[in-house]
Amino acid sequence: VDNIWFYATGTPPPPTKDKIDLPITWDDTASVDYKFNDFDGTASEMVADPNDASNLVLKTTKNAGQTWAGTTLGSNGLKNAIPFGTNMTIIKAKVYSPDAGIQVRLKVENDTAGTTSVETEATTTVANGWETLSFDFSNQVTGPILDTNKRYDKVTIFYDFGTMGSGKVYYVDSVYMGVGGSAPVIPDTFAVTFKVDMRNHAGGFTTPEVNGEFNGWCGTCDAMADTNGDNIWEKTIRLAEGTYEFKYSYDNWSGQEELDTSLSCVKTTGTFTNRIITVSKDTTYEMCWESCKACFPESVEAFAASQQAITVYPNPANEIINIDIKSSLKNIVITDVLGNTVFAAQNVAGTIEVPVANFENGIYLINTVDDNNEYAVKRFVKY
Repeated sequence: VDNIWFYATGTPPPPTKDKIDLPITWDDTASVDYKFNDFDGTASEMVADPNDASNLVLKTTKNAGQTWAGTTLGSNGLKNAIPFGTNMTIIKAKVYSPDAGIQVRLKVENDTAGTTSVETEATTTVANGWETLSFDFSNQVTGPILDTNKRYDKVTIFYDFGTMGSGKVYYVDSVYMGVGGSAPVIPDTFAVTFKVDMRNHAGGFTTPEVNGEFNGWCGTCDAMADTNGDNIWEKTIRLAEGTYEFKYSYDNWSGQEELDTSLSCVKTTGTFTNRIITVSKDTTYEMCWESCKACFPESVEAFAASQQAITVYPNPANEIINIDIKSSLKNIVITDVLGNTVFAAQNVAGTIEVPVANFENGIYLINTVDDNNEYAVKRFVKY
């Protein structure tokens, strides 16, 4: 079925326009649906070329927002996959910038699988004039490498990447597949096992996940598992050699780590503080939630003896335990030996009473985190 319209008007509907595709010239408005999507501070519109009123281009204003504000050329992907292949790794674009020496970043990705993506950059050399920039995707700037066996059908451009917008105006025209480049080198990858110990996390959650540059901060695509029920969650990901930013979250970003900028394992960029990891071999990265340390780097007894943060009495206990806190604590969590949380409190000081009459008989761990992110552990027995 096709062209269903109200007959009384005597006029059929306009023909369906083609989906945007390479090369992108912005000129065939009668046949092509030149959609675009702005995000995080950009505002775009199709306008006349500032140097040629007969030529249509895409104008983008980079306003205050995020340093990675950008514009996706098209909506729901391109009509066809970008034809990457051996000696076909370059996309070219005509760019008009108010400044020379800025970084323009181009990102290609799979429209339905955001983890399949590659980013590369080119530097402008002309101010207030057009120039053709070459973006070689065999030379990525961060994150995943180009895999010519995968489908890439989405293009996003970022002007003056890494700098906060201030209302400057940029133009782009003639985005097309260039020649040259080289077949990307597929480096060895390494098995990185991420482990996050949730025993000192006082809030509720269902499933932690690891999110980072290596998966496009995708939410649940790298959900973690706790197969033995000890509340230490893990996920193994194969990564190429390099340095990556990441952090732990849970339940599709409904909660995430709030990392202290003074921690040794983090990197702060603008308002974002993330963990950082350098990959050069198979490795296991295990730390406590919101910490650069493992919760129990020594035996429980040795670690508790070194910390003297709390005193517990009576021990063993039947109905009530008293926890005497020598300094204020950010978190206090009581777990059974399987890691199940049976009591939790935040921002406590002094002496608190915890009713334990309904606890099952056995050994329990009292895990604490003080204001300096130092951990302490005590045991008590419920009889």
